Amino acid sequence: MCRINNKIILGEAKFLTSDGGNQNAQFFSALNTIKSKFNPTKHEVKAIAILDGILYIPGNTKLYKTIQENIPVFSALLLRDYLYSL
Repeated sequence: MCRINNKIILGEAKFLTSDGGNQNAQFFSALNTIKSKFNPTKHEVKAIAILDGILYIPGNTKLYKTIQENIPVFSALLLRDYLYSL
């Protein structure tokens, strides 16, 4: 969690090492954080998922297909760039 330019950024970080089972559950747990409804505040609140691991390997996996949608999921390597873009 951080505050930048009067915006609150709430992030959940995961490192996924394989496809299926508990790793998929961890992935969708992070996505549920993004979709959560927050109580109104004087600040703009953005929820993001910081995910690394196998989900970026192109293939016919549920993880890869899901990140192709327009959702705020990105690698920790891009976190700084994202925060500065706000």
